[in-house]
Amino acid sequence: MPDQTNVIPVHDLDAAKKRAYAFKARAEEFRHAISMAHCYELLATSWGYKNWATVKAQLAKPSVNGAVQIGVIDEEPDAAAVRLPLSDCMSHVEIVSSADRYATQDFVMATASSLICNGNGMFLAYTGAQSECIDEVKRVARAAGREGSVRIINLNTLYRDRKGWKLDIYQMLDRQGLADLLFESMLGDFGKGDRLYAHRLRSAKFLTLALAALAELPADHRDRLTATTFRYFLNLSTLWKLARGGGLPASVMEPLVDYLRLQNVDIEKHPDVAAEDAHRFHQEALRRASVTHAEMQKDALSHNLDIGKAVQEGKIIVALLPHPDDMDTATSTMVRALMRLIGKGVSESAAPIGKPFVTIVDGADGYLRHGDSGRFLETVKAANSPAFVVSERPLALPGLRGSAAIHIRQGINRPLECVLVTDHDRTEFVFPR
Repeated sequence: MPDQTNVIPVHDLDAAKKRAYAFKARAEEFRHAISMAHCYELLATSWGYKNWATVKAQLAKPSVNGAVQIGVIDEEPDAAAVRLPLSDCMSHVEIVSSADRYATQDFVMATASSLICNGNGMFLAYTGAQSECIDEVKRVARAAGREGSVRIINLNTLYRDRKGWKLDIYQMLDRQGLADLLFESMLGDFGKGDRLYAHRLRSAKFLTLALAALAELPADHRDRLTATTFRYFLNLSTLWKLARGGGLPASVMEPLVDYLRLQNVDIEKHPDVAAEDAHRFHQEALRRASVTHAEMQKDALSHNLDIGKAVQEGKIIVALLPHPDDMDTATSTMVRALMRLIGKGVSESAAPIGKPFVTIVDGADGYLRHGDSGRFLETVKAANSPAFVVSERPLALPGLRGSAAIHIRQGINRPLECVLVTDHDRTEFVFPR
């Protein structure tokens, strides 16, 4: 596994091989006989990788076209533009800004506009002014001849205009993704200090198995789990009847059956009583899930957007998100599920050659702190898909190791003062607002 030193200090395979030959020559000067194959392996280890094959895979990434205009070199009227080649972004770009929120979002929108003009497919997770974001994206896309490529996903309950693409998250996630979503919503904010935690944990595990199994039924099956049928299944009696009728595998019901037997409930003689009175902890988990998922259905779950196809076709997906300070449980659960969904779509679908699919995550310190959301960066990096991660403070996430960095600070009555740091250069520039 790569460790904290996993940064390759060269940009192509030929340069890496030259390093290996130099390594071998130097070893021989010290009278150490070493094969070329061993030189490659030692070099890979010194760069923090498991073996030479992993290094080759990293350096064999397809060529990347285009650059992102991020500012100008100084404040002079005819100052030269500062461009960040996308080839330098493949290990991601961490944007850390101490400027005010609105100034930072101006920078974010300018970056997105540059990528649209460059022809890249894009996922923009945006927490700023919603209408202005949509208007600007559509304006730039129209000028670039790409207006038909724009897709809007509205996950911000505070944004009144409900127009746009929505998601039936239950149909789109795979079984593990759905299980994670259900588990989060059922446990909520309860921690190990809560006296009912062990029972809630058992409840969530059971319901995760049961409901995830329903999502894998054939598309035309009457018990298939979808956004419209979900609340029907948030009832212990319904699940029990479904299990007795053969709709659920016996193994799915085992956690509940074990618990009922421990409570001396005669399941065979009194199945209805068992379903109604068996487990108040299950009912509590169901109640929490019901509230969370009802809000998710109301706000963001109706239309199916094929993320994988959008990646392949280079679409521009804009997700309107609430600021992290304004998120409720339903929205935060949905956002984390969406990040997993985007990562899955990017990893399983190929973007147009030379035009990688790019992610911009505004307010990342509110969305990428959670485990599986943080792994999103590693997922898209492995798929040669760069991400621009915008936050108020540096994020200690494994997916950002080796990334380029842009540091932004607010000048007094002046443009934003910025510094770009890559593995081979440092550039000071300004961003005029």
